[in-house]
Amino acid sequence: MPGALVSFLVTGTLRQAHNVADLITEIGVTPQEQKSGIAEIHNAIAQLDQVTQQNAALVEESASAADSLNEQPANQVDLMRVFRLRAGSHVPSPTPIKAIVTPMPKLTQGAQWERF
Repeated sequence: MPGALVSFLVTGTLRQAHNVADLITEIGVTPQEQKSGIAEIHNAIAQLDQVTQQNAALVEESASAADSLNEQPANQVDLMRVFRLRAGSHVPSPTPIKAIVTPMPKLTQGAQWERF
């Protein structure tokens, strides 16, 4: 074989060897990246689980509070049964309460609020 052909074959073989080495390096890096990505996913799932459990606890508390509020009118009716009206009595309808509004004085520069 002439020297140029041998040089060409050796150079090509060295390039392929470098390409194989680069691929092996990439293969070694990929599992580390995957491990890191899986760890991030695991943390995100743990956070979602924690928030879901907190939401479930809040839902249970809200349901309990709603049940308590639903029972209160019946309890009030039971408490009101001790009162009796005389025959022929008329229960007046409640009159609305009007709010008492006192206009506030306008403040000028340097003015102070009075304490009541």
